[in-house]
Amino acid sequence: MASQSESKATAPDRTSGTPYRTRLDALFAADGRTAVILRRGPKRFYQLLTWDLATDQFVHGQWMVGEIQITDLSHDGSKLLYWAHQHRRASRALAENEQTAPTQFEPLDTPRRPAKKRRNRRIPRYLREASGQPVVRRRRPARPIETTWTAISTPPYFSALAVWPARDGWDAGGIFLQDGSILLNLADDDLTPHLNVTPARQLRVQSWRSDAFRGKTMYPMAYRPWLGESRLAREVAVALRDAGVRWVEWVNAQAGPDLLFACDGCIYRLGRFAEVAPAEYLSRATKLVDLSGATFEAIAPPASAMRW
Repeated sequence: MASQSESKATAPDRTSGTPYRTRLDALFAADGRTAVILRRGPKRFYQLLTWDLATDQFVHGQWMVGEIQITDLSHDGSKLLYWAHQHRRASRALAENEQTAPTQFEPLDTPRRPAKKRRNRRIPRYLREASGQPVVRRRRPARPIETTWTAISTPPYFSALAVWPARDGWDAGGIFLQDGSILLNLADDDLTPHLNVTPARQLRVQSWRSDAFRGKTMYPMAYRPWLGESRLAREVAVALRDAGVRWVEWVNAQAGPDLLFACDGCIYRLGRFAEVAPAEYLSRATKLVDLSGATFEAIAPPASAMRW
């Protein structure tokens, strides 16, 4: 899961001349001590961060290029479930086909040239034993997963502790259960992890589509704030826009007496917000971190992040 370098996240848009929108997704752990931030921008560049809610300290983690969605956090926030996909081969092939595409289609009645017979043509390996040729078995190196996969990692790092290949974004992701096991949005036949990255033996992995969970509604363990979850969240978003905010990402009013919100690439904390007038939400809030100008950096995970 390699990352690629890119220009500054605040590079101007080629079409409108405005900065790229910095999107901030958040998952708050069930124990209320930590949160994970998924930063996006520009375009398909993502970065993971961890947030200590007691000290408001942020740890900037790894970057990845592709399409990523964080789905759940363990109870203490020490493990993250996410799915991602990187269709580099398909996009490269599509770009090459567009450059060499003909201006008109070939008629169906156009005669085709007969295929040339090749001397010393190689026989497929599965037919060599029947033909009497020796079978040479070469050990191929592990291929990188360049399509869609579900992974579990130690935030704020994408480097996976276990990887399960998936078909698409609708067939990926998962949640943590109360007993510490993982429930993946995969069929029973797809629960086999990638050979090079296998989960810990004590980790129990189950299928969301098994008979044990059929007809049951399962919810993530972590809390994901969104603007449409309550009337208060919508009112706060309206007040922030009236104060000059361009993009409101989320509002978390479940952090006790404080109000947490993210807008325009920044994260804020407003203490005792019930005593503050809506028109003063932005001016009275404390800016905890500004992620709008973050730039790509190749970060290797520490050894502690690669252990269960």
